[in-house]
Amino acid sequence: RYARLHGSVYARTRTLANFQGAKSNVDVLLLSLEHSASGTNLTCANHVILVHPMSAESSEQSIAFELQAIGRVRRWGQPRNEVHVWRFCTLGTIEEEITKQHQKEIYESSQSFAMAQLEAPPAESGNSQRPKRKRGSALAA
Repeated sequence: RYARLHGSVYARTRTLANFQGAKSNVDVLLLSLEHSASGTNLTCANHVILVHPMSAESSEQSIAFELQAIGRVRRWGQPRNEVHVWRFCTLGTIEEEITKQHQKEIYESSQSFAMAQLEAPPAESGNSQRPKRKRGSALAA
């Protein structure tokens, strides 16, 4: 069984509550990257399926939307050890070229981020450290 995340704020809230409920019979939640960018917490899921490349004003924005979709599932409060990301792509089409470019840019940006982390000076002790949170508590964004 599946549900679609769309409509008014009330309808979306009701759909999410139904999907996240302990007694939910909904196995799949379908949502659009373009229309679901408002802090949706999906830690009850452990699979993200990207069906087509995100169409956005720039490739950076497109990649950011896709990473945000993954981040909705893989975030503080996720009880599972693994989150799986699946990307479907039709071979021999422009979609394949766009997907390859996205993957290259994601890899390059993750390498740049890792290098920046290695080069950053260590945080000072005291108030600059993050407060400790209990496992499973919400993280405000």
